[in-house]
Amino acid sequence: MQGSIHKKLIFAGFGCAGVLVVLIVIALLFMPRSEFDQPRDQLYYTIAQASAARDSLEGFRVRFAAPRGRAADSTYGTFWKAALVVMRTEQPLAGIRALPYGDTFPAGSDARREWMRAADWRALDVLLVRAAGYGARPGQSDTVRLLTQADANLIISITRALHARARRGLTPPLQMDEAMGAEREVIAIGRGLESEPDLAHDLVGARVFRDGLRFLATVPPLARRVVRDPVVALARADSDLYELRAVRRWMAAAGSLIDGLPTLESWARDTALVPAIRLEAVQAISYGWVFNNREPTYGLSAERGRILAALASLDLPPSVAAGVREGQQVQRLGVAQRFARSFEYRTARDAAAGF
Repeated sequence: MQGSIHKKLIFAGFGCAGVLVVLIVIALLFMPRSEFDQPRDQLYYTIAQASAARDSLEGFRVRFAAPRGRAADSTYGTFWKAALVVMRTEQPLAGIRALPYGDTFPAGSDARREWMRAADWRALDVLLVRAAGYGARPGQSDTVRLLTQADANLIISITRALHARARRGLTPPLQMDEAMGAEREVIAIGRGLESEPDLAHDLVGARVFRDGLRFLATVPPLARRVVRDPVVALARADSDLYELRAVRRWMAAAGSLIDGLPTLESWARDTALVPAIRLEAVQAISYGWVFNNREPTYGLSAERGRILAALASLDLPPSVAAGVREGQQVQRLGVAQRFARSFEYRTARDAAAGF
């Protein structure tokens, strides 16, 4: 069968390579995209940028040292971990693309129907049955491995499915107890994530908590039964999420500057801060050289090793102490090993860029 003139012109003008590029572009445009695709760290930070980040941190710490109403007191459970296991088996595609938040879509739309169908996911029953059985008591807590984008998508999908179940309970005939149970579990998931000892979990937890309060804002009678003073709580949740994201970004930049290390050390030493924030400061000290265009080539600053040694002598929370030990190991790596480790570190940070 003879090809058309139009096709011949395309192949003659661009060749097979050109056609391949077009296909890749089309795939990127139409493939599911993660909601966490956000601007990532720069390749390197200039001295001016690093100094500005350090100065911003100096005036920011007092806000993190103040009580923030978070879950460090173990009043929230860890049932979301069991639900995550179920989701990985039964809804694996949700790890590629988070469930759409269908409450903002018109009734009858495909996104709205997909969202409402998720109200029947078995993972929700696992969550709600366990929560009902344990009441306010948390489950056995353990440290969760590195939070991937796939698991973050699954967690967001679980909480959005809980919102769908709550919306179903608010649809006549009214089932207020079902709606209240679902939304209380969203709040528990957010607070439970915030009690994990790393900032990636904290960020997703803060987002889950904020999104839960936004849903409750659409149903004031339900909101008053789930949280105290929902309007103030939502304003604080918005602020918390912004501040956590800012600190994560500023610490990486400040860590690229040797003059920024004392500021990070003071954050790592501060017992008024939660372990996740202190660990992030330790990682910025340990890996800040990744964003400095001189240290990877000419050798890491001895100041990093000195600060890590000083921190190692302190009585630190287990996760922070483990971060210090890892940092000390990094200081002893050769050039080739440092290059490989820098790639791993950048990849991990990029994966969590939009949390």
